[in-house]
Parts: sequence; structure tokens; C-alpha cells
Amino acid sequence: MAAVKGQGSVIPCAKPEKTCRKWILQAYLGRNKLTGKPEKKQRRFQGTKTEAKRALREFIAELESGLANFDQTVTFGDYAEGWLRRRKNDVRRGTFRKDSNRVGNLLMYLGGARMCDIDADMVSHVMDMLTSKGGVSGKPLSGSTCQGAFTTLSLIMGDAVKEKVIPENPCKLVERKKRPKNDTREKDSLTLDEARALQALLLEGDPDSRRVGLLLALNCGLSREEFTGLRWRDVDLCSKCIRVQNANTADDDELMTTKNSYRQRIVPLTAEVADRLLSWKVLQAQKLGEKGIRADEGTPVVSNPVGEFMHPEAFGKWWRRYRAKIGLDGYGLHQLRHTYATILCASGTDIITASKLMGHCDTSMLSRVYAHVIPEYARQAAANVGSVLNGDAGVEPVPFLMG
Repeated sequence: MAAVKGQGSVIPCAKPEKTCRKWILQAYLGRNKLTGKPEKKQRRFQGTKTEAKRALREFIAELESGLANFDQTVTFGDYAEGWLRRRKNDVRRGTFRKDSNRVGNLLMYLGGARMCDIDADMVSHVMDMLTSKGGVSGKPLSGSTCQGAFTTLSLIMGDAVKEKVIPENPCKLVERKKRPKNDTREKDSLTLDEARALQALLLEGDPDSRRVGLLLALNCGLSREEFTGLRWRDVDLCSKCIRVQNANTADDDELMTTKNSYRQRIVPLTAEVADRLLSWKVLQAQKLGEKGIRADEGTPVVSNPVGEFMHPEAFGKWWRRYRAKIGLDGYGLHQLRHTYATILCASGTDIITASKLMGHCDTSMLSRVYAHVIPEYARQAAANVGSVLNGDAGVEPVPFLMG
């Protein structure tokens, strides 16, 4: 919001003005520093012209008093840089890196603007500029990247409200239809033939650290940060399950707990995967022992040659070479997790169980991304109900519980 300029205007809504009883009270706030267009605040009023003029003075006083208790000199550039400094110790490195990149893009258009001048229209204009003209990179940003910039801007403005720098968060006033939309298309999963061929490659010959990581991604839906952060104490080969509770991120120097509690989960293992893990555990201990390194329950499952956690970026570089070699060039590691989810849904796993196994906070992600697969097992469920009700041979219904 900006300071009011001049005395404002009383605009009649009908003619003749002498008998008009409906008015628009208009206060002029100057020109928008980004668009150059005049900015105005309006309010409707019903009464005589004399009463409308009195109401206009009250309206202007109300607008100006709304700014009286706020610092009108702080620029977005100064506030955003201070916000980043304070945030650095409160969030993970990866989150801080993303916020720093987003702030850099925002500073291109808002750096010199006063915080009190930034309103919903200016925010919408900046988002449009980022998608059309681009950010620091000089290239137009995707809707998903702009959505991230909008989220960070809203956090900054929200903190500014709490610190009495501005009276309200302009991002909350932007109409939903004008907010940036996530336009990143979910990448395709492997075809069933490709997934089966990869599974065969991962199970052949002696196991090794990297192929075991791929096996966990494909069969358990683990992300790169999750399977490279797995230790042997997280693997229960007797019960055939793994406990996902840590993440080995590219930005942090040490193992972190998963970013969200719902990503902590227990995932069952098939007999084939459990056997493969047991073989690898024995072979890994042997290989490390030859180097004078003792393997224990704290040793990473997907380790580097000296028994330490493998850097996720190093794993990614290996995968890019390996995928070209096996005919999967262009597929990202995340698509193995995507393949796991697709198989879960297509094979009839209920959506609540599937969401928990994936580590999602709710079922919305699966419902949205795998909507094309879910109807298949919904139809099968309907067929099962029909079979029970029709008494088809071979179908044994679960007995009703008696109250």
C-alpha cells in the first residue's frame, strides 16, 4: 500500500449529479513503480454529495492511518536479504539454496520497491515478468519455478507483517486464478517390459552397492536421498522389511532425518530383494574387510568403496552412464520410484496403503498423478463385489460382523 496523493475524488454513479445518491470514493496512490500505471483505492458510498465528501475524507484518513504504524522506507531488497540471513540457520541447506535462488529472481523486479508499495497487482505483474522475460538466468521461468518464487515471496511478506513492516500480505490478496500454476508434467514410468528387464539386470551376478540402490528404488519406491541414506540397522532381513527414517542430501554434510515425518515409513521386501540384500551384506563386509574396514550395523547399505555414505550426486553421475549402457537413456532415478507407484496402483493396492508406502502425507498426489491407473483396480473391486453378491463359484465372501 502507498501513501495517498491529493484530496481524492467523489464520482457519481448516476446522472443528474444533483439527485445522485450513489457514489464512488476514490483515492489516488501515485503510479505503480513497475507498470507505471496509476494506482487507486475505491469504496462505494450511498448518501448525499456532502455526505460522500465527508466519507471520502474519512476514507483517506483510514488509508493513511493504516500506514502510520509501519516503516515506509524499507525496500524489498533490504528486507529480503535480511530475511535470508535470518533464515539460513532455521532451514536445511537445500531449502535455503532454493530460497536464495528464488529471492535472486524476485530482486530483479522488486529490489528497489518499497515494501509498503508492493500490492497484489504488483505481485501478479512480477510473476508475469518472470514467465515472459525471465529471471537471473535470462530465460523465461516455468510455471512451477514461478510457483516456488511466489511461495517464497509470500513467506517474506508474511514475516514482514509480523514484524510490522507492512500491514498485510499482498500475496494473499492475489486471486487464485492469477497465481502461478505448477506446469511440470510428471515423467513417465518405465514400461512393464523395461521394468522387468531392469529387474533381471539388478538380480544377475554378484550384487554391488549401486545396483542394490536401484533395486531399492524400483522395488520399494525409495528416492535417491533415501536409499543412499539407508544403513544396515534399518534393514530387518528376518521380517523382510526396511525402515526409512533418514535422508542423505546433496546439500548437507551429515545424514539428516527425513524432511517430513510422513516420509518415515516401513516398507516390506519381497523374498528376492531380501535375499539379494543378504548376499550384498555378506559380500560388502568381505570387500571392506580386505581393506581393513569393519562393517557393522551403522555401515551404509549403498556405500562407497571405503564403507562411507555415497554422495547422491556421485550416484546420479553413475546412473547417467549406466542407463545409457542398458538402453534407458533419458530416464531419471525418480522415474524408478514413479514406476513403483504405478505398479502399486495398477496391481490393485488400495490408495491409502499405496500413499503410506510412498511416504506421501495424503492420497491427493496418487489420485492426481495416477488417475489413469486407479480406475483399473476400481473396476476390479466392483467386479469382486458383484461376484460375491451373485454367488459366483469360487468366491468366498468375508462373513459379516454381528453387532
